[in-house]
Amino acid sequence: MVLIAIAISLPYLINAQNKPDYRNEKSDERIALEKEKQTPVGIELQAMAVELIELHHVAKQLHWNMNGPLYLPLHELLDEYDETYLNSADLVAERMLQIGINVDGRSETVAKTANPGIRPNGAISDKVVLDLMSEKVFQVALRVRQRISKLARIDEVSSILLQDLSYKPEKQVWQLRIHQQ
Repeated sequence: MVLIAIAISLPYLINAQNKPDYRNEKSDERIALEKEKQTPVGIELQAMAVELIELHHVAKQLHWNMNGPLYLPLHELLDEYDETYLNSADLVAERMLQIGINVDGRSETVAKTANPGIRPNGAISDKVVLDLMSEKVFQVALRVRQRISKLARIDEVSSILLQDLSYKPEKQVWQLRIHQQ
């Protein structure tokens, strides 16, 4: 019975080039967020994704080049942070795709739009790492809060996603602050 159903539907899944064709134009309309809200939400989420990717780069650069008495605990902490940034960027990117917006995580886009600030090259003392990382994460945490507020007026689901993500950078700011006290 199943084989008959597959055999009957098979011609509809093959295009003129004899390749599978799953395209259903009606599926383009299956986005719960209203069309006029997609772009403003997408702009905020794109900025968030790019900042998280940049945080990943900052954490890895500092992780690799740090030295000093706090090397080991900070080295491990930055590894943990890095994983958080990549996972969070992935969640934001998936939300963008859910609402019909493409993600631009290319290196050149991140470099142009992420507000990376100054990052030293070469060996970096653990004290400088603490200063740089805590300031960078603090600034991102503030922008997450701003985006939560802005998105709450446009798209509650995206706002809630950022609310869930906001705990992580705020916790990191606290952890880094503790090291500096």
